[in-house]
Amino acid sequence: GEVVIEFDVTLGATLDNGTVVTNQSTLRRSDGSVFTLSDDPNVNGSADPEVTGDEDPTRVTIASSAFFRVQKISTDLTGDPNILLAGETLRYTITVQNIGNGDAVDVLLRDAVPVNTSYVAGSTTLNGSAVADAGGLSPLVNGMPINPPADPTPGSMPADASGSPANTATITFDVVVDPNVVEGTIISNQGFVTAIASGVVDYPSDDPATPIAN
Repeated sequence: GEVVIEFDVTLGATLDNGTVVTNQSTLRRSDGSVFTLSDDPNVNGSADPEVTGDEDPTRVTIASSAFFRVQKISTDLTGDPNILLAGETLRYTITVQNIGNGDAVDVLLRDAVPVNTSYVAGSTTLNGSAVADAGGLSPLVNGMPINPPADPTPGSMPADASGSPANTATITFDVVVDPNVVEGTIISNQGFVTAIASGVVDYPSDDPATPIAN
């Protein structure tokens, strides 16, 4: 005769890539003593019922990775918010979320000051807190470690498929448009996220107000 038993488990929301989840059943006699263990025939072949201890646990290898959603908007801080004029101040707001299924470490955001503008000294913030400039330059120019409010570790971006505010890193900085810029000039800027340990290099920001991705 044969009996089939099935049950389901839910994996943890974040597991390191390559993690091996193992499970093994125990068949017991009515007195509680062990009769035998389950065997995964996909590991080392089927167990020999005449050999004790050659039963293999069932193994599942986890594949996980970080995946970023990086969005960036601009806001005119002076004058008409719908018309950007020469000499006005522009604020960039960048939000970074790890919506993959693997935590990321050593995450950096790099962002150059756009052409035809000048950086406003001391204007960079991370999650609402000021970030010191680096050698008179924006700390983003050479790459700045980022993290969300829920994890204060610099460079740490926990996986959160929901993209909750607690796990969203928010970065802002201000620039002033060149007062002599020609009318009709396009001020273009894009940030890039790098997390070498997660295999992510220069993942670009996206303007959510445009239909084209990235």
